[in-house]
Amino acid sequence: MYGTIRDKITSRIDVVDAGYLTPCWISNRSEHTNGYTKLGVDGKTLLTHRVAYEEWRGEIPDGLVIDHLCRNRKCCNPDHLEPVTHQVNLLRGETLTAREAAQTHCLRGHPSDAINTYRSPSKPDIRECRACRADSSRAQKERRRQSTS
Repeated sequence: MYGTIRDKITSRIDVVDAGYLTPCWISNRSEHTNGYTKLGVDGKTLLTHRVAYEEWRGEIPDGLVIDHLCRNRKCCNPDHLEPVTHQVNLLRGETLTAREAAQTHCLRGHPSDAINTYRSPSKPDIRECRACRADSSRAQKERRRQSTS
């Protein structure tokens, strides 16, 4: 049915100019719930973008994942795919982790730097603004003082 794996990949794509440097190759194969597409190769179900990367670029180095530079999970254009660490992939994405890492100030404008950021020993993934914590503590003490007067 298909001559090569490349033929199998390119037979079911739509080439779409999505505003990236070159057009996306949008796979119209069946989709995982996470938005990535899959295809069968040698009796195995594999992720289309990973197969495309390996077919055009070579083996994916151990410990690395494939990042979609165009931010489109259905894209399998090898020019849009780059092997990176899981951490780099998370920080480049549009996740809460990425937004927090890019945050330079809290909602009230205080700097989100090492000096002004509090991390609880029991919940180190949660960051809090020390200045806002101090403001909140002062306001709470003032409310208590006023309620006992």
